[in-house]
Amino acid sequence: MNKDVIKFIFKQFGPFKIRIIIIIFCMIVVSVLGVMYPMIQKELFDKGIAEGDLNVVLRYTLYIFSLFIIEQILTFVQFVHYQFVNRQISFNLMYDAIRHSIRLKMAYHKDNNFLKTIGNVYSDISNITQIINSGLLQTVVSFFKIIGGIIGLSLIDWRLTIFILAIMPLELLIKNYISSIRSNYFATLMKLNESFSIWFGEIFKNIEVIKLWNLQDMRMSEFKSSKMKMMNLETKMEYLDNYSNISSQTLGMIFTHGLNLLGAILIFRDQLTIGGLFAFISYSMYVLQPISLLSNLAYRLQSSIPSFKRFMEYFENEVEDECGICMDNSYNEVKSLSFDNVSFAYGNKDAVLRLINFTIHQGEKVGFIGVNGSGKTSIINLMLRFYEPVSGTIKINGVDIRKLALGDYRNLFSIMNQNISLFDESIRNNINIIGNLSDDEIRHYIELTTAVEFIDSLPEGIDSLVGFNGSKLSGGERQKVALARTLAKCGNILVLDEATANFDIVAERKFNQFIIQQDLYDIVIVISHREDILRRLDKIFVIDNGMITDTGTFEELVTKNSDLYKILTQGDEN
Repeated sequence: MNKDVIKFIFKQFGPFKIRIIIIIFCMIVVSVLGVMYPMIQKELFDKGIAEGDLNVVLRYTLYIFSLFIIEQILTFVQFVHYQFVNRQISFNLMYDAIRHSIRLKMAYHKDNNFLKTIGNVYSDISNITQIINSGLLQTVVSFFKIIGGIIGLSLIDWRLTIFILAIMPLELLIKNYISSIRSNYFATLMKLNESFSIWFGEIFKNIEVIKLWNLQDMRMSEFKSSKMKMMNLETKMEYLDNYSNISSQTLGMIFTHGLNLLGAILIFRDQLTIGGLFAFISYSMYVLQPISLLSNLAYRLQSSIPSFKRFMEYFENEVEDECGICMDNSYNEVKSLSFDNVSFAYGNKDAVLRLINFTIHQGEKVGFIGVNGSGKTSIINLMLRFYEPVSGTIKINGVDIRKLALGDYRNLFSIMNQNISLFDESIRNNINIIGNLSDDEIRHYIELTTAVEFIDSLPEGIDSLVGFNGSKLSGGERQKVALARTLAKCGNILVLDEATANFDIVAERKFNQFIIQQDLYDIVIVISHREDILRRLDKIFVIDNGMITDTGTFEELVTKNSDLYKILTQGDEN
């Protein structure tokens, strides 16, 4: 059994120490009461029924009934607390997994399929909670039951005790052998499920391609092949489970009839009473049932170890460093943003940025232009701390941004990404994303982006649902809603990455005029290949092959660079 898995499981019980103590106390008391049953029943048979004494029968029956009432009360108390702990552990595991997912570095999200990740997390949590729900805490009490049962057995007859102790290890050995095989099957099945999740995600991600190229039959053939492999493994695992049950039942049959035979021989020789045999059989259950519980639990744990390991490995993926200096009033104004000799590469790939140097001062409105793949979006990703530079330093007001608290730092930015993401909610909720805006303020932002015209034309107006990632809106409408949300954040630095690419000419010029005239932001950064906005900026940085090759106003660049218009007509990078 993997020690890390055991530690991980019992760590989940840590926040519920009081409830765990209550549960274990109830289990122990119920176990002690249970140990008393066989001796009382022995007296009931030997001194009551065998002797024909009705008063003794009634007295011991009352004892048994009283013990039963106490046992049921304690069992109910145990059930209430145990169910709470189980539900809360399941919630905590999911909460921690989702929180960890959000905190993971962007590189993980870029490199991994979402459906695969979420599918793995749900599957692993399901396996873990099933193990916990299968009576994990009862294993602690099982040891008390086994010890108490063996003591009770030895007091009645040592020969029958030896018979039971000889059978006990067999079930553990058989279960351990079967579970090792099942664990290998389960690990393979996990990999197949993971591959299937990736395949499934790709199907719906590229549904248009599948339809246009008539790939339905090919993809369904892949589905059939994949699922058949999974079904074959699941069948083998079910067979193993059945073999495990058969072995338990066979050993139970051998034990029962062997015990009956040996007990009968002892009774015939007047070496054991019928009540003694009855008590012995009852005590034997206090030994064999916990052994069966432990073996079944070990069987489940061993089979689920791959799932536990994957879940624990998931939490080893690197997360963003959220710690740092809390940003005080000195950051109410961004006086400068600078890149000092910054270089960057995605993973082990070639560098996409090389020795980037620039400084943007308070009040400046600047632009970045370059051909597809030149590195413009990478600069923004570094600026937002989605990625870390390979070398060099990025500074705000002269302070390395890595020293600042991440949440505080990102609050400085209002950003309109090139890839728009909308929640499947109303337009209102997509703009008022934090819930801190009044209706008048929301109206103001949708007027700035000229979204007010199409919003007012909708039957439900601003409360209309946008659909999955804005599927109910046109490209321009989605962009206007996202842009209104960006403006509503009111950060110190406004970043517009092709923010008006889908606007009509009139709406685009109106918004550009607003951007140039406003003084709400300390710094405005524009990534665009639209000449109308570029002509109005204070400074433009030209990016080529990961380097800044030129800087100046639009007119200066036109004079110096005859290829400027060629760059602008190529559009923006993906």
